[in-house]
Amino acid sequence: MAREPREREDLEREIITAHAMGDTHLLAELYRRGADLMRAQADVDAEAFLLTQAYVYALEAGHCGAAAMHRRLKTLGREA
Repeated sequence: MAREPREREDLEREIITAHAMGDTHLLAELYRRGADLMRAQADVDAEAFLLTQAYVYALEAGHCGAAAMHRRLKTLGREA
């Protein structure tokens, strides 16, 4: 458990850096990783929010994981 806050802080820093660089592919990956962390904590609303961000950046970047993110959002009841 002690690793989790550190992991979140590191992820937040990486997201800020990726935003500054304008790297949409990396943002998709990082937000998906954040969604995975929230899933592990059973925080469905935070998972869905972060996954939505990941999906938007994945679409923008032409990321190969966009379809899987869309399926996951549908499973969470957040996408038609």
